[in-house]
Amino acid sequence: MDLLFVDKHGDMGFVEVITSAMDLKTFHEEICYKKRLIGSLLGQKTVPFVLVSSVDVSRYASILKIAQEPDCLILITNPAEEMRDLIYEGSLRKKPEKPGFHPKLIDITNFFSRDTYDYKEIHDCNRDTVIRIMLSCKNGGIAAISSVLNPLSK
Repeated sequence: MDLLFVDKHGDMGFVEVITSAMDLKTFHEEICYKKRLIGSLLGQKTVPFVLVSSVDVSRYASILKIAQEPDCLILITNPAEEMRDLIYEGSLRKKPEKPGFHPKLIDITNFFSRDTYDYKEIHDCNRDTVIRIMLSCKNGGIAAISSVLNPLSK
């Protein structure tokens, strides 16, 4: 996650920025996991997502899957090299010491739930469930196992 934002409905979403088409095979699964995680932590039904890419990734299967999902936006910009060439040294201003107040600035600590989230506990519970199902010798295979696992643990 490169950036978090709040949409007009008050839901927290996230932005991913990519500059290379490498490792996009599992990108859709990673985005789905992050959406489930944020949704679970914050109690949101939907989690908006924005992908910004300086590479044309519009033909990759994982990106096409993301494009079909609701609350997802894909922005494809010019290559990073072209945009970098548009910036000349004199155009860069020094950052102020302390950013001024902005009415849309939100403290992120206001968003996260006060409930504890123990990843290790979820992981251990999933591990124990998998072992119990495997030792019970019941048929059903992976479908039986995945139907009872908490999706927040990989």
